Amino acid sequence: MLRVLLPVDGSESSTRAVQMAVQMYQRLGKVEVLLLHVEVADGVPATALAQGDQRAAAPADPLAPAKALLDAAGVPHTSEMRRGYVPPVIAEYASVMRCDAIVMGTRGLGSTGDVVGSIARQVIALSDLPVTLVK
Repeated sequence: MLRVLLPVDGSESSTRAVQMAVQMYQRLGKVEVLLLHVEVADGVPATALAQGDQRAAAPADPLAPAKALLDAAGVPHTSEMRRGYVPPVIAEYASVMRCDAIVMGTRGLGSTGDVVGSIARQVIALSDLPVTLVK
């Protein structure tokens, strides 16, 4: 079974990544999705975030919309929340959980005007896994 890590933050780009995971499941069948939301740990300097701390913009349960989409499509999944600096937490979680790939949005809640957000770029740099970015 293909094990895919799907980091989510409640952004539109993140929602499109969830929709991509649903399409993967519908086309490939045996896909297990591991949902992960990483909350920025206290003590991470605001300059490390693209536009300051935008955690208040996130939904109360940032995993709920993704879970609802996956449940509606019948996609098997687990979910977890972690705390820390987002890129290394995502890369480490994918490694520890023996994921085969990472599917994530190109720009999350803390994005600048860049086409590919800083979090996505850092995940690509930190992980040896294939990373699919969903625009």
